Amino acid sequence: MKIAWIAPVKQKCGIAFYSKQYGQALESDVEIVACDPMEFIVDKKGFGKKISQCDCAHIQYETSLFTYNKSNFFKSMCKSIAIKKIITVHEIYETPPYVFPRKDITGMWPVKKVKEYIWDLRHPHWVLYAKHEKAAFYSNRIIVHAHFQKEILNKRGVSLDCVVIIPHPIPSFRKLHKEKGPGNGTLVLGATGFINISYDYDLLIETLMNVPCPWKFVWVGGPRKPDDEKVLLMLQKKLITNNLQDKFIITGWVDDEKREDLLSEIMVYCALFTNRSASGSLSDAIGSGKMIVATRIALTEELHKNARILDVIDNSPVAIAQRIIAISTDAELKKKQMANVQEYAQLTSYNACAKKTIELYRNVISS
Repeated sequence: MKIAWIAPVKQKCGIAFYSKQYGQALESDVEIVACDPMEFIVDKKGFGKKISQCDCAHIQYETSLFTYNKSNFFKSMCKSIAIKKIITVHEIYETPPYVFPRKDITGMWPVKKVKEYIWDLRHPHWVLYAKHEKAAFYSNRIIVHAHFQKEILNKRGVSLDCVVIIPHPIPSFRKLHKEKGPGNGTLVLGATGFINISYDYDLLIETLMNVPCPWKFVWVGGPRKPDDEKVLLMLQKKLITNNLQDKFIITGWVDDEKREDLLSEIMVYCALFTNRSASGSLSDAIGSGKMIVATRIALTEELHKNARILDVIDNSPVAIAQRIIAISTDAELKKKQMANVQEYAQLTSYNACAKKTIELYRNVISS
């Protein structure tokens, strides 16, 4: 069985990292043909020939990955693929985050139409996403990572029969969490991933100011897009304003081995998201055996309800700080949660998820 895996190959993005690890897990049982979406633009004929030699195409969807010169080619690419298609949609939201909901636009007929037209001009990403979603992403099956994502798609008219849940895989790490800190009584807190608007930095800073013991915070990662540089600058200014800059380390981009080393030193992982529908960085934290405190969003609520592998707290700096101290000092609580983490990590490892994916490939190809 030969699978065309369509995803970024060389970009520094979550889907590229995910694809690399997923491909390694799949390749013992299937032949993976890596295809970067931009190949469709650069050499359409060569792209088509490459795809036609495969049994099924598995496309990793994020709207911006299929945009070139301000034009989106996702639909035309999918229409050009004659073999069966499976789409993994990583990010699914009830309403677009940080954007006034289009459905809430009001006004009499001409005014409302003008407002909707302006909304569409300002938010082309979400207009395209809605069109792709309405067409079930031009696929034979859609993979999502969570039940809440499947429910959102169903509410908007995508057939439940078309959608398959395969969790975001949990990686296996050489180095699990350390029971002791750096040796000086300092509580090591941290987070990983790209610095962007999906994290609540104000809540984090207020939480840190309420932690009653010596601490340091390590952010393993940095900005990826130009707009993210503004978020980093804002964060740095706030750290200086609160005189926290010497206790808060931002590593910037690091390789996999260094990231694993730094992650192993973190004692409590702070997943204080404002909006996330899936998170590779959170999966990394679970795989490395972190004790995790998280804000209350659909993603973390489902993980807490189904697996009990993290603590979900309301957006209260005092409550989060108190929970950080509790889970870092309560040996029995830590033992119980680590048992849950290890069980979940085994059930949703890359190898376990690859087996489910291969089964889906067979079903779709034979249907």
